[in-house]
Amino acid sequence: QDNTYRNNQEGKNMTRKDFQLIAGVLKASSTSPMNRCVVKELAVTFASELAKVNPRFNQKRFIDACLKSDQ
Repeated sequence: QDNTYRNNQEGKNMTRKDFQLIAGVLKASSTSPMNRCVVKELAVTFASELAKVNPRFNQKRFIDACLKSDQ
């Protein structure tokens, strides 16, 4: 069920801190070209779902944060 997470989290809103945590985990997993491809797909999927949880969620900003290189 697509609504399982939302139904279990009634009254508990995800915050920018939560989104940053998820982006940080994905970014840390992006250690090789192959991993970056997978991370990009995961970031896009997460962004789509997180936008359903918070209408102000910025999908592009989230995806960029997941893929941004520190180099």
